Amino acid sequence: MNVNVVNIFKWIAYKTFKIIDTLVIPEHHVLVGDSGSSGFRPHFAMLDFMKGCAILLVILGHSIQTSVVKFDDNFIFRIIYSFHMPLFMLLSGFTIQLPLKINILKKMRRLFIPFLSFGLISYYAGLIDINFFMIFFKPDYGLWFLYVLFLINLWLFCFYKSYVFNKYAGVLVSIILYFTFSYITEIFSYYLPYVLLGIFLRHLVTSGYIRSKNYNLYSNLMLIVLSLLFIFLVYFWHRIDVPVFLTSQYTITIYRFLTAICGISIFYLVVSTIYRLLPLKLIIILGINSLELYALHPYVLKIFPFTPYYPIKFIIVSCVTYILIELLRYNRYLQLFLFGSLPSASL
Repeated sequence: MNVNVVNIFKWIAYKTFKIIDTLVIPEHHVLVGDSGSSGFRPHFAMLDFMKGCAILLVILGHSIQTSVVKFDDNFIFRIIYSFHMPLFMLLSGFTIQLPLKINILKKMRRLFIPFLSFGLISYYAGLIDINFFMIFFKPDYGLWFLYVLFLINLWLFCFYKSYVFNKYAGVLVSIILYFTFSYITEIFSYYLPYVLLGIFLRHLVTSGYIRSKNYNLYSNLMLIVLSLLFIFLVYFWHRIDVPVFLTSQYTITIYRFLTAICGISIFYLVVSTIYRLLPLKLIIILGINSLELYALHPYVLKIFPFTPYYPIKFIIVSCVTYILIELLRYNRYLQLFLFGSLPSASL
């Protein structure tokens, strides 16, 4: 009996390392097609279109939050908040190059520097009421998405470097850093699975598996089922409160994760259909500038007074933010410190 248990664990470890090898080690990773129209391209219009729609949902959610007194009870707000940031994490994971290679200096410039810059602006402008250095432990006082995404990329970078050197060292380093970053901010551990899921989905695309007829059939059926399930789950979803039928933290975590995955599924179905019928170039441009829009729109929102007409505020804030982004790009130093980008650079 003990021998059988040991063999089962050996088999699980072998399969786990084999999957990781596929994602990490270059010789195990085979791309399908080339950089032409028939092959997979790391940066393509459909992804930017999805990011454009996602950032519009973020701005709409924040417009509702600053316009409606009891915004947590607004059903549109609850739908958006149930999946919009997990969606961005998943899309961020999908953009990570395979085999797994992280340019950590670029990620620091693109993610950490804007987080730091806007944190300093908020602190000296009196927009946050905590010690500046506390934003590293409570990143929700600043642009937390950038900070947490940087920690995730740092975790992936350290895991890759140590795993290539020695598999067991890679596992050990990843475990130590996981608990370290989770101690710094619990948001890290909550959003890491979505980035990993995005990386895995990219692997399915680059390996060609996602193009098989059977996969397309089963995946479409699964997406439809998850979308229908989302309608049920989101009815009980609340940003602060939890459904009364959930009695433990584990069930709450599973419920929120499942709700987010179902929400991402219905988002994909709707957005991919819109893209096929009407691939608006404006939405693609917004997707390319999604990081800049995310970073700047909260400050634009503060310009406008509290008003119940959030659809109008949403349109105005979206337009004004994009115009400000284009104006700020005329100064290369502002472009670097506020958006972490060099001329013609993109996330």
